[in-house]
Amino acid sequence: MRVIIADDNHAELKYIKQLLSQENDVEIISEAYNGEDALKAINNYNPDVAFLDITMPGMSGVALAREIDETVFTVFITAHNEFALDAFEIGSVDYLLKPVTPERLKLSLKRIRERLSSKPNAKISVNVKGEIVSIATDKIIFIETVPLGKKVSICTTNSKYIVAGKLAGFEKQLRHLGFARCHKSFIVNVDRIKRLIPTGDKTYTAVMQGSDQEVLVSRKYAPVVKSML
Repeated sequence: MRVIIADDNHAELKYIKQLLSQENDVEIISEAYNGEDALKAINNYNPDVAFLDITMPGMSGVALAREIDETVFTVFITAHNEFALDAFEIGSVDYLLKPVTPERLKLSLKRIRERLSSKPNAKISVNVKGEIVSIATDKIIFIETVPLGKKVSICTTNSKYIVAGKLAGFEKQLRHLGFARCHKSFIVNVDRIKRLIPTGDKTYTAVMQGSDQEVLVSRKYAPVVKSML
């Protein structure tokens, strides 16, 4: 699972990071010391889980949780128990009181794993020449802007669909399902990247599973893509 940690107390953030680092299936992709930076990190990196302190400068953990997509699981870590009702009204997975013991954190991770494993197979519906087509997102390899026209090409394991729409709209729809913008003209299913071939100046070509077409990864988006691999 891909994790972001946010806590304005550096020592406590480091402690939680150390505990999480001992779990084989946990990847800490970013950390933040205030709510605004945490929100930016969540929007940029699309984690599975956000571990949030509640009392942070600028934006509280509760306010932050209300801003992020509901597909991101939240776990609150705080010294205050009076926010528990708010946390569960938001739909957080857990509410951990400091100091957090390793055993209590393991229980929280168990709950998260159960939720992740029970996520339904996602689908998107698109209009193809007047017909509504349902596409399983795990079958999508990449989505590419079609030149000359407000359309995109959705490349799947068995077909290509040309549909009306902008890449930004599909990016927002798929951002928490393992997809990432990798170039101004491409969104890619990160799980289907076989390897990244350096092409100079911190740019890459992505070799994709299920397609002979290589996908461009620009310098701007390469760090996010690499963090998700």
